[in-house]
Amino acid sequence: MHQAKVARAAGISRIMLAHQVLDSTALTWAAAELARDASFEFSWFVDSVEGVQAAAEAGRDHLSRNGFPVILDVGYFGGRTGVRTAPQARALAGAISATEGVCLVGVNGYEGGLTNVDGVRSFFAKVRTVVEDLAASGLLPAAPIVTACGSAYFDLVASDLGDQWANQQGATVILRSGSSITHDNGVYEHKTAYSRIAREGNLQLALQIWVQILSAPELGLALAGMGKRDAPIDEGMPIPLAIRHSGSSDVVDIRGHATVPKMDDQHCYVHLADGLPVRPGDLVCFGISHPCTAFDRWRVIPIVNASDTVVDVVRTYF
Repeated sequence: MHQAKVARAAGISRIMLAHQVLDSTALTWAAAELARDASFEFSWFVDSVEGVQAAAEAGRDHLSRNGFPVILDVGYFGGRTGVRTAPQARALAGAISATEGVCLVGVNGYEGGLTNVDGVRSFFAKVRTVVEDLAASGLLPAAPIVTACGSAYFDLVASDLGDQWANQQGATVILRSGSSITHDNGVYEHKTAYSRIAREGNLQLALQIWVQILSAPELGLALAGMGKRDAPIDEGMPIPLAIRHSGSSDVVDIRGHATVPKMDDQHCYVHLADGLPVRPGDLVCFGISHPCTAFDRWRVIPIVNASDTVVDVVRTYF
């Protein structure tokens, strides 16, 4: 909800929060914003009666409109949030329909934790079944929202939930890919839909970390001034991409000639192959794996142009 408040303060008029909200203080804030500004659109997910009741209580107390708009969250066994079966989805949708202060506006499915295309397509088939069942039962509006996310299978969201099926349902399909700004040199580089659809080209990294070499204590090893506090490691270590030797303006590609086996809090171990010369004071450019957990490590991020000149800064509010 903190991020929703930041977005609202920045003037965003349409927010979908991909969580179930149970905090009464947060719900009171949301109700006040919706009551204050008739043009503000705000929805979030529910997958339990508890979530429906929490939203309904705040909606009844603070809203003069139809109540809080909520999206029914559909999941899969062993996955993240969401009801697990179509009967559970219908039961929860029925509870929403029977509860004053809350209204159902759509269905969500999160496929990002699945590991292959077949699994994603099977899951989206379940999402379609839920949407069709709820629509036939009169539990969805005439123009429902159908939303899915993940940065690896956005092509399948378009093909399996969009196009002809969405038109038949009168649905608005909303894609929520987290890595739409930066991409990476790691997990999403290998999982991206562009690797399945070569004719579309590819995505390029837009987030780099330039780090000074602090020490080169032995052959084949250098220590860079970057650690767990500076770069994400949850989906793989940073990837050395290039080097600019101290005193030179030339940038040399070192991909495939250096690796990062581990990082301490503030030190990065760089293993060097093929006698690659690296000395203290050199600058190494690293790509990162999993951009979603990179932004919260930096309060200010420089923006550079094609010649690596800083032209702007972006502040983060995580």
